[in-house]
Order: sequence, then structure tokens, then C-alpha cells
Amino acid sequence: MYQLAREKRGITQEKAAELLNITSKTLRAYELDITVPNENMVKEMAKIYNDTSLGYKHLAHIDRIGTLPKIKIRSLEGAFLSVCKEKKDFALIVDEALDIVSDGVIEEHELPTWEKCKKEGKELVGAILSLFCCEK
Repeated sequence: MYQLAREKRGITQEKAAELLNITSKTLRAYELDITVPNENMVKEMAKIYNDTSLGYKHLAHIDRIGTLPKIKIRSLEGAFLSVCKEKKDFALIVDEALDIVSDGVIEEHELPTWEKCKKEGKELVGAILSLFCCEK
């Protein structure tokens, strides 16, 4: 992901290493997923590569338990339309979710519906994050 962001901006590995004040060998290790850059380094990469989504991609990449929602990088209008669609989908199950959580206990027979509620919620969050990460 770091290499793709760099190449998308047409910056050579040597120039990027210079701008990041690291060696080309270190940058290569980041790009080949041998070493994980720290958050400050990723922040600098995102700034130099002009890639607003790189920070989130980094977090999702190091999220070994898979809790972060997937995002799709798309146009501003595409991202906004996705938020609207996911909001609509989530709104369709809000009443069911309210019924399930109102007593503070999720019963065995409610689990399939609750899992669907969580899935729709995660998709809405992913769409919103995609909107924040899209290129303007």
C-alpha cells in the first residue's frame, strides 16, 4: 500500500526516502511489508504522497483481529452515494435492533438478527470512512 501510494504520485523510492529522511533500504522494508512503519512515519508518507486514505489503510493493515470496516476508495460523489445507500439499509433494521437491545440481553433466537444489525452498522461506518478518505 505504501509503494502504491508513492507510485501513484510519481515519486521514486529514492526521492521519497530523502523526503521522509530515511534510507531507501528502510523505505523498501516498509513497502515489502518486512517492517511496519510507525504512525508518525505513515502520517509523513500520507502528507508527501498526498494520500488521505493511507493512514486508515495502515491501521486496517495492522489490525490483525479484523475489527476495522473495509473502505473503498472512490470519487467524492460515489462515496457520498454509498453513505446514503448504507444509511438507508441501516435504517431498515433500526427498529429490530432497538427491540433486541432494549432489555440489555441478546437472546439466542435474536442472534442472527443482531449479527445482521452489526453487519449493516459496520458497512455504514465503512462508507462514512470512505467518504472521509476519498480524493476531492
